[in-house]
Amino acid sequence: MLGEYAVLRDNGSVDNVGIVEYTWKIDVDGTIVTLTGPVVTYLFGDPGNYTVTEIVKDAEGQSNETTFIIHVMVPDPESDDDEDGLPYGWEIRYGLNPEVDDGNLDYDHDGLSNREEYMKGTDPTNIDTDGDGMPDGWEVSNGLNPLDSSDAQSDTDKDDIPAIDEFRRGTSPQVSDKVEKEKDYTPVIVGVLLIILILLLLVWIYIERSGRRLRHIDEKLQNLEREIERGPAEEEKETPEVPGAVEGEVEETKEAEEAGVEGAGEEGVEEEEKKPSPEEEIEETEKIPEEKGEGEKGEEEEKE
Repeated sequence: MLGEYAVLRDNGSVDNVGIVEYTWKIDVDGTIVTLTGPVVTYLFGDPGNYTVTEIVKDAEGQSNETTFIIHVMVPDPESDDDEDGLPYGWEIRYGLNPEVDDGNLDYDHDGLSNREEYMKGTDPTNIDTDGDGMPDGWEVSNGLNPLDSSDAQSDTDKDDIPAIDEFRRGTSPQVSDKVEKEKDYTPVIVGVLLIILILLLLVWIYIERSGRRLRHIDEKLQNLEREIERGPAEEEKETPEVPGAVEGEVEETKEAEEAGVEGAGEEGVEEEEKKPSPEEEIEETEKIPEEKGEGEKGEEEEKE
């Protein structure tokens, strides 16, 4: 079967001294392919009839050969004997094994499995089928055509950056970088926070200064209240100093005020008005000795 390996096996050749050499000669379009060993395999690339000759040789150098024809048939290219989702003919075309389930493998490491390569029509052995510089898998995942090399210069997201540059930068050709920048509100947030901090600082300074002023005004008001409360009481308690006043009289006046002597009203005031001033008392005091002296003189004159 085309695409399958043909197994060539010796059919039990015997010799009295022993077979020591097995040689196979396959005629492929006039070219002789030589294989050695009692069992060999060969993959025929095209359908057709192939002449195969087996030559055996014993230990004494005696040989014998057998010739037969191998007919290679073309199977149904749409058949899928290994049930991997890949048609027989497609696997043969790209060198895959039609007898092994390799549909989920990714031989070219382009991001697409063999089954996806078959469905997209790409080459499972070529990482970039259209040769535009972008892997097949990347193009498929970003909505591009892995079979169209012109889409390398396309700009589907309208950000003035072609798809090939988006691939090199590691950005998405489906998301506009301009939109992403417009959605970056970090500078705005930082600015708003800075303004708020400045306003809070100004409010704190205003409150601090207002507090100082209020404390200063409050202290002044308290001092004024103390002066108002203290002023009249002290004036009532204080006794005016009288020049030349006798100490005893001043003390009596203080004692009378402190003890709350009755009649310190209008009568006391009148008595104080009637009392001679300290100067008059001094003059009267000075006159008394003189009068006494004159009296004594008179008495002496009378005695005489």
